[in-house]
Amino acid sequence: MGTDVSTTREYLHGVVDKVVVFSPCSESKCDQVDIPAGFTPKNPSDYLESIALRDSLVKARQKVLDDPSVQKGNKSTLAFDLYVKAARSIAYKGIRESCYIDLRKKLLSSNDLQWFFLSGGYGVINALEKAQKYDASFYSPRIKRIWQEAKLSVICDSIVQKLSPSHIYVFGSPKYLDFLKEAAFYGEAMGSGAIKVFEALREPRDVYKGLRWLSEVLQKFAKAVVSNRLTGFDSEYPEKYYNSKKQAGTNNVY
Repeated sequence: MGTDVSTTREYLHGVVDKVVVFSPCSESKCDQVDIPAGFTPKNPSDYLESIALRDSLVKARQKVLDDPSVQKGNKSTLAFDLYVKAARSIAYKGIRESCYIDLRKKLLSSNDLQWFFLSGGYGVINALEKAQKYDASFYSPRIKRIWQEAKLSVICDSIVQKLSPSHIYVFGSPKYLDFLKEAAFYGEAMGSGAIKVFEALREPRDVYKGLRWLSEVLQKFAKAVVSNRLTGFDSEYPEKYYNSKKQAGTNNVY
């Protein structure tokens, strides 16, 4: 990888090439993909050691999702499909149109890739957890307050501590990344070089420009993951932080 492996190990106590991803949920959602037969979805006990933090996460989810105005469906699907397969999801358009099936297979078959979505409805949810349609966003002051009181930043910190990844990739907009930036692991990983952050900024003249840029980056990242060529992605994006106004990259194919 592009980082100093010895430094990464010293900070995260992890195994090289174990990757954790945080990316945003999607305003558009799809519940039409069935959970694979015989597959046991993940749950918070798979990624949170602390019973207190698990309870905090579950109770906050109930507080948000039990609101009738938030509920938009009762069919369960995997969180990955709920967000990535959604037809109007801008951030995941590139993945959806190029490598959705291959990335899904990778997630279902590999424990070395753990993907989480930051979500107004679920707070943070593993890609392989069950989820249903809802309408809730961190842009809502009420929803953001619920997750602040639930200590979402501490929950995300605990996830990283339990999974001990060698590399962390973060994608999202400011309202979603705020929770991660408040987590202890964020600053420490920035210092060690174990993290890459891609932030989609809103622009007054084109509010979706940042998400279209993020879609392109996520597509490159996903292709690199499924082809086992993350070193190529890291070489194209050698710095620890990028935003949609501070761009880099080429038309490299992984």
